Amino acid sequence: MGSFDGSFFGMKSLSTDSKHILVTGPHRSGTTWIGNTIAEHGRMRLLLEPFNKNFPPYGFGVQLNRSYADFDSSDQQEDLKRAFDAVLASGAVGYALGVCRATDAGLKTPLRFAWHFLQAAKNPRVLVKDPLALFSAGWLYERYGMDVICTIRSPWAFVASLKVANWGFSFRNLSEQEGLMKKLPKEIVSLMFYLMENSDDKIAKWCHLWTILHHQIRTYREQYPGWQFVRYEDVAGDPLRGFTTMLEGLGLSMTPKVKVYIENYTSAKSNQGPSTTYKPRDSRKAIDSWKERLTEAEIMQITELTGELAQVFYPEMLSS
Repeated sequence: MGSFDGSFFGMKSLSTDSKHILVTGPHRSGTTWIGNTIAEHGRMRLLLEPFNKNFPPYGFGVQLNRSYADFDSSDQQEDLKRAFDAVLASGAVGYALGVCRATDAGLKTPLRFAWHFLQAAKNPRVLVKDPLALFSAGWLYERYGMDVICTIRSPWAFVASLKVANWGFSFRNLSEQEGLMKKLPKEIVSLMFYLMENSDDKIAKWCHLWTILHHQIRTYREQYPGWQFVRYEDVAGDPLRGFTTMLEGLGLSMTPKVKVYIENYTSAKSNQGPSTTYKPRDSRKAIDSWKERLTEAEIMQITELTGELAQVFYPEMLSS
């Protein structure tokens, strides 16, 4: 795939500080925290999880039929193009029309049209926050020239987070996407089908899900060196530095408003304990919370099952 040249729909190349933004990565890897914090900078609309098959955002115009949809494998490509064109490539008028059409409001509700038009005009930059867009991130970048932030999280923390939340995941969301299966290494696909058919081991399944998602991230790192790849642990350990770097990569600067937001949401005084929803917490304490949530046997199992790829992203944790 070629790089974005700004020619789509006759658009001019976007300046660094006006490109739309995509924050994606595995679920439970800090995408909501990072997306909300960046959105505090202002003059941008936050679009939450358009790839969420259960709860797509209001007015988006399409509901996906599976989680972690890969655009190249999707039978909803035209619907996705139409929905994202309205949000990202059509300007304030097109966006307002798109929302009204998607909600069957049409022009019979001029006040609603005017509200959406003003929101788009005042906040021209869109920040899409969606971990479920991970396998379609390349398509979004190629078609719309978005700035992309891709989060990474250690396998131990990822599994511990799913264990606390008791979240399941059906590999059929992936296995039924024929094009995606052809992109993944055969050994990854084979093990996925084996686990689907023969195993009730949640830890093993969560580890393999981590492997699949982070294999895709490793592929993106090779394809798109201009993207920002951010380890959750690095940002949580030094939030001010981490977000300053991310904002600079988006053509933005740190502001007093964002600094206050970071302090309120990441300091020790904001710690609220374990949660499956986004809320203030001590980010530094959260880095090692997996050690309390996992047994020694589980830690050893995760290390064994993810070791080769974990070495790529977290060599210091395996060498310590």
